[in-house]
Amino acid sequence: MEDEHVSLSQFEDTPLPLSGASFRELLKTLGPDNCFHSLRPDVLTSVAEAVVALIIPFHWQCPYIPLCPLGLSDVLSAPLPFIVGVDSRYFDMYDP
Repeated sequence: MEDEHVSLSQFEDTPLPLSGASFRELLKTLGPDNCFHSLRPDVLTSVAEAVVALIIPFHWQCPYIPLCPLGLSDVLSAPLPFIVGVDSRYFDMYDP
């Protein structure tokens, strides 16, 4: 993606809230598996915040946990849509 340029802009007639989220981090780390995980909590939180900011003008009303504690990882089995960031160490403990 180094040679590609991505341009994000706000609509002229829609007052969108400003966000300090890192869209660069989102676009660099988003993959087809749609799973947000990282060993770096700062990157994980930044990517989750960028995803939520992208759904404007809609409002996310399902579970949103940008950095889910490993002890609460059962939320990943919930039968509803969610945006959850998980520490990559979770997969060392997960037994499918």
